[in-house]
Amino acid sequence: MPVIHLRATPRPGVADAINGVRTAVAAVIGEDPAGTWCTFAPLDIAEPQIVYLDPWMLSRDATVDGAVLSAACEAAAAGLGAPVEDVWGTLSHVEPGRVFAGGGLIVSEERTR
Repeated sequence: MPVIHLRATPRPGVADAINGVRTAVAAVIGEDPAGTWCTFAPLDIAEPQIVYLDPWMLSRDATVDGAVLSAACEAAAAGLGAPVEDVWGTLSHVEPGRVFAGGGLIVSEERTR
């Protein structure tokens, strides 16, 4: 289950950006968008429009990981109406046995309770 933390200067389109990011990431990894969580936190700056994304997920492979990061950043830019050049993203890999989510410890693609 990927988790994407989206931070940007407040503007209309936040809900569209969140849904777009979830849908884009799910399409890349072949999962249901409901399995991708996305949070939003406003940045307290006025200019320029800046968007930060911090996706966290188990590594699939370098190609898929890069595609996830690109898709998330492009979807956030589109949803917020920001130039893609103003988007910064860093993908963080979570390690099995080091994340608790969905009621249990994630040890692989599955959880234990």
